[in-house]
Amino acid sequence: MTRVNAQSLNDLSNAQALQGLKLALEKGATAAVTSLGQSNGFLGNDKVRIPLPGVLDDAAKLLRKLGQGARLDELIVAMNQAAESAVPLARDMRIPVGSGNAVLQKVFGALRS
Repeated sequence: MTRVNAQSLNDLSNAQALQGLKLALEKGATAAVTSLGQSNGFLGNDKVRIPLPGVLDDAAKLLRKLGQGARLDELIVAMNQAAESAVPLARDMRIPVGSGNAVLQKVFGALRS
């Protein structure tokens, strides 16, 4: 990795800026995988905990009154644990850099303006 000193984005070449953006996205993804892909990564974090799906969430109060609270809680735990198990699979994803990557180009364009 080449270190570049620049005062603004205009001082960087497109290739340098895209490479820096790619590195920042990779570091963020690695941090997310590390945080979320562990026990209670989802369930223990109010910001990302997966709730009951819409209709079931609407019915949850009634289901709890009918003695089904433990089953609802089991479902919530199972959904969040499944997400925790799936997150490490994202570790090996690669973000291609170049003029063909529309997402990076859009972010880069927004940063330039």
